[in-house]
Amino acid sequence: MTTLEERMPRPVAADKAPPFQDLREWLERVEGLGELVRVQQPVDRDEEMSAIAYLVAKQDPSPAVLFEQPRGFEGSPVGARLLWNVLGPSLKRTALSLEEAPDTPTLEPV
Repeated sequence: MTTLEERMPRPVAADKAPPFQDLREWLERVEGLGELVRVQQPVDRDEEMSAIAYLVAKQDPSPAVLFEQPRGFEGSPVGARLLWNVLGPSLKRTALSLEEAPDTPTLEPV
C-alpha cells in the first residue's frame, strides 16, 4: 500500500523545465535542441512527405519534420500543419517528451 506522501506530486526541481502546456511549446523546445526541420514549401502529403520523411530518417541525428503548408489544406480554417518523425531514434526528444533533461543518460533510472 502506498503512503499519502508517495502519491503526492513532487515539486519541479529548480533546474528542470516546467511541464509542456501544448504541442507548440514542445516544438519550441525541440527546435531549441536543433532537432526540428521546418518545411515551408507546399508539399503533397501522399507522396512527397513520405519521401522526405524517409530521407530524413536516414540522417544522424534524425530530426522531427514540421510541414508548414501541406497541399490539400490550403483553405483550412485552422491552418493545418503536419508533424512527422516525432520521436524517431532521438534520445534527446524522447527524454524531453518525458519531461526529463535532454542530456539524461540512457541507463540512469528515473
